[in-house]
Amino acid sequence: MKIIVVIECRKYHFFSAYAPQAGCSEQTKDKFWNLLDEKTAEVPLQEAIVVAGDLNGHVGATKDGYSCHGGFGYGSRNTDGERILEYADSHILVILNTKFRKRDSHLVTFYSGENRTQIDFVLVRHRDQGLVTDAKTVPYETVATQHRPLICTLKIAPLKPKFAERCGPARIKWWRLKEKEKESAVVSRLLLPAVTTVDETWKSAVEAITRVARSELGMTKPGRRKIDKQTWLWTDHVRDKVREKKKRYHAFLSEKTADNWQRYQIAKKEAKKVVASVKAAHFAELNEKLESRDGERYVYRLAKTRHRQTEDIERFFGINDENGSPPDGPQANTETMARVLRKHLDSRICSSPHPLHSASIRSCPEDNSEGDNYGYEEDEIRQSDWS
Repeated sequence: MKIIVVIECRKYHFFSAYAPQAGCSEQTKDKFWNLLDEKTAEVPLQEAIVVAGDLNGHVGATKDGYSCHGGFGYGSRNTDGERILEYADSHILVILNTKFRKRDSHLVTFYSGENRTQIDFVLVRHRDQGLVTDAKTVPYETVATQHRPLICTLKIAPLKPKFAERCGPARIKWWRLKEKEKESAVVSRLLLPAVTTVDETWKSAVEAITRVARSELGMTKPGRRKIDKQTWLWTDHVRDKVREKKKRYHAFLSEKTADNWQRYQIAKKEAKKVVASVKAAHFAELNEKLESRDGERYVYRLAKTRHRQTEDIERFFGINDENGSPPDGPQANTETMARVLRKHLDSRICSSPHPLHSASIRSCPEDNSEGDNYGYEEDEIRQSDWS
């Protein structure tokens, strides 16, 4: 089994492996190691690999020429242990629970009567071994029959942003339509064009609506530092009072007289009163909404949204790209889906002109008796975890 975790735009491939036991045939063992070798080779070099599991082999206590061995193992080496070492060396991996000097109780992973062995291992790429701070077995704790839990600690520090997050391209403030004053202003100024053809009428209507919305609702300013503002508080009345207060303050700084100071204090008190009245009106409306029938659903939806924002791991469903690689995140998944769907629409959907309309109507074949998946493989859609 393999799980891919995306952390700060880097993929970590976690392999959970269970090798055949010592009594199995050589054919079964070769099949397992060939499959693991193939899946490991498919991982790009710039991405991290973590292989963990019961590999059913003894790698021994010393290196003996193997660079993947840390020199602090346990017991004597056997044939299955040599398979592990050869696999690790071929992919430039390091066996982590042989890299740290530990007492025997922190190395032994399997107990059976008087027998004690080390058969559970964790492997990472050689260049990523600096991320590992510790790897040891916890004695006197059992997660499975006769097995002791092997804990490996990785220190993955998130990248520090070099620049503050900035706003994107300029957009119309459509959310201001919730204000009754803005809604009435937009509706009163909006003049829809005469109906001619579908395309021309639609294009003219879009231009008229966006032109009025830009002037009445306003536009966001691109490149500004993104701040989580309370948009409901910044009304036109509040904006005018705050600007008047700032204007009086700058007038006082330019000429520090008693009159200017008095005017500034009056403007400051008026601004505070306006802000307090807007806050009181907003929270009164919110309390009234919570007491209604939809209030309970609103509270649960708000709590669910806040809980989702505190989670370190975000889940999403995505599809693999053209190279078969899973997406790095929701944004990359959206771009991949748009690209793949556009490709399939161009290749699968046939166009036929409609006799009653100047535009062409696109239709799909109704016969799908052969179980066509429209080019998608069943394992293309998978669940990805990232943080």
